[in-house]
Amino acid sequence: MSETIYSQPYAVKIPPILVAKDRQVGHNPENELISRLHNRLEAEGIKLENMREFGFDIPVSREEQAEGKRGYEYWVQVPGFSYDIPGLQVESFKGGNYLALRIDNPFAEPCARIPEAWDRLVKYIEEQQITADDHHEAGVCLEEVSANQSMEVMTIYIRIKD
Repeated sequence: MSETIYSQPYAVKIPPILVAKDRQVGHNPENELISRLHNRLEAEGIKLENMREFGFDIPVSREEQAEGKRGYEYWVQVPGFSYDIPGLQVESFKGGNYLALRIDNPFAEPCARIPEAWDRLVKYIEEQQITADDHHEAGVCLEEVSANQSMEVMTIYIRIKD
């Protein structure tokens, strides 16, 4: 694979934000989950432009794994300091210091490019002897998809200790 697909790892601080979140388990949970969450927020009158969105894998049971299912959680930033959206969980994300790596056109070969990016980022952390945040909580490892000129890009993040 071409080296130009991946950026070099870089440090970034993600500020604290308020997020609406949802989860789903299935064979390909991301698309349905993202669509459902977007529709729900838009129905509440929340404009999604310029709002950050993050996703990450979540654990599933052995039975679900045996059926080929995966779990995914998705967050969409919502404006303000508090929000009440019936039927949706809204909470503060504390943000933090992260190492990040950008992938150009991640969905051209998602089963190859995205895992390769995670491997590269983890390898960099190990080689540089950086201490990753080992807390088992949401937001330690994140994926963020955005548009960059004429292509989609994905940025992956691993939280590091301060």
